[in-house]
Amino acid sequence: MTTMHLRCHQPHYSNQITDYAQGQITKNYQQARRYKVENARKELAHVFIPDGSSYIVDLGEKECSCGEFQEYLIACRHAIAACLWQGEDPYDYVHDWYSIAAYRATYAHHMHPIREEDLVEENSDCGAPQLSKQRGRPKKSRHRREREGRRAIVCSHCKEKGHNRRSCRNAAAQE
Repeated sequence: MTTMHLRCHQPHYSNQITDYAQGQITKNYQQARRYKVENARKELAHVFIPDGSSYIVDLGEKECSCGEFQEYLIACRHAIAACLWQGEDPYDYVHDWYSIAAYRATYAHHMHPIREEDLVEENSDCGAPQLSKQRGRPKKSRHRREREGRRAIVCSHCKEKGHNRRSCRNAAAQE
């Protein structure tokens, strides 16, 4: 209950969006400053990254070919580069779920306290689950011996260590 109360009244760095969204925008902004952008039309842009790859960003549809814009509903680094190029605010492309109002509404509901004694009395006969025997042979856990105790394999054909006569690739040893 304390956590619910603290999160409902917790101060945030921004008055518009949550700290998580603010952190993502800041991180993406730092990366987006290096990118080159070419406009295709008003809301469509082609973003080039210095490593040679490129992405297509559609700010009108809030889509990027990387998929992060659609998945997290926060402007990805490519979308922020397109916003900077077109002179738009990247905060306008953050979904309403990350707004302070939505965050506070999530934790605004009250929780009624529950006593532990009430829970224990109702479920006091609760025991461990009954396990049935599984089909098939049970798995073994092997304990291998240390390699130090093994003797080294010596080829009887070339007299070298590490392989045997069957896998020998060398010529016959001179005796």
